[in-house]
Amino acid sequence: MRLPLLLTALIAATPAIAGSSGPHGRYIIDVDATYQALVDAKAATETSRGTLERQKELIFLDFTGDTLSFVAGPKLGGGVKGRCRWRLDKDLILTEACGQPDGRPFSVTGQIGFDADSCTLSVTGNAPVPIRYRAQ
Repeated sequence: MRLPLLLTALIAATPAIAGSSGPHGRYIIDVDATYQALVDAKAATETSRGTLERQKELIFLDFTGDTLSFVAGPKLGGGVKGRCRWRLDKDLILTEACGQPDGRPFSVTGQIGFDADSCTLSVTGNAPVPIRYRAQ
């Protein structure tokens, strides 16, 4: 009798535990949210939406445990192109010990934000607005 009760309690608690620890799973570019941010910033061009649609298929962010993997889509040959250890510091993803598959190190430039309420990422770099990512 206790086993079903325990399993029920664990199943009920799983979303709260997962949501509080930061991102998990695969994230893709949220074309609509990023495009709207470009429009709001008066930075959208006639090619912005098409560019975002193409970029959405090129690279994915995959969070598994304490590992962030940069996964290429089929148009870039597929597979993991790099991995980092990560941790959540308030609403920022901090990375360290980043390496390419051949062992060469690399660093993440820019900033990766995490919104726990919506479970979305925002990547700030050289674009006019943060690029928004959503769980796939």
